Amino acid sequence: MQVRPSTRALIRWMSERARSGKQFLVAILGLISAAALGSLGFSHGRSTIVLLVVVSGVAILAAGFLVAGILYFITTRLCLLEDRLELAAFGSRKEWPRALLARVARCAIRSPMGFRLDRLLVILNTHGRAVLWLRMAFWDEASLEPLWESLHVTVEDSWDELASYDDAAKRFPAA
Repeated sequence: MQVRPSTRALIRWMSERARSGKQFLVAILGLISAAALGSLGFSHGRSTIVLLVVVSGVAILAAGFLVAGILYFITTRLCLLEDRLELAAFGSRKEWPRALLARVARCAIRSPMGFRLDRLLVILNTHGRAVLWLRMAFWDEASLEPLWESLHVTVEDSWDELASYDDAAKRFPAA
């Protein structure tokens, strides 16, 4: 099957990383900063050695999370290939045939903690079952628009429809 030049450009563009790791990196940097400030603030007294051991353990753990997070966000990408949609993330790869993907639904989920709403895009197959949930905290909606256009699927519903996780699971059962 021949691919038109515009489709090749779109495939190349969609192969780029669309995920943003800013929130994760800010949290890790905050944890490292808090550990460093804690060690400076409590460095006087007999428990200095114990505190430094604890702080360095936390710093090593945070650095490990930072490296894992960076690797995850560098390697995660959503690709639209000629015959399939592919999600590659940190050594794993999942793919779905184009013909299987029928529509995309928006959904806002109330967090159990009650902080902020989780906005989700749910990719549904031809049987109405969810094949992929994309959390919009990690994906840029504008970068996903060309994907939906090239797949010829419609984006349904709105971000105003609130549900709990249980309601969303009933509404969009897994494939």
